[in-house]
Amino acid sequence: MTDMETYMAAVNRSYRSERGRKDIGDDFQRKRQMQQPVRGQYSQQPAKRLFQGPSKGPYPQGQ
Repeated sequence: MTDMETYMAAVNRSYRSERGRKDIGDDFQRKRQMQQPVRGQYSQQPAKRLFQGPSKGPYPQGQ
């Protein structure tokens, strides 16, 4: 094998490796987007607490 053939083989291996990593990343993003709920699908807000008046705290009122 000549130096040029060795170089080209290394470049091709590197390209295939990077392309494979990109494909894996793209698949991950697609799966992640499919798992996220669609906006508005889960629009139910958490239950609100009723107002119970001022906090009593550790001190009696008037001090």
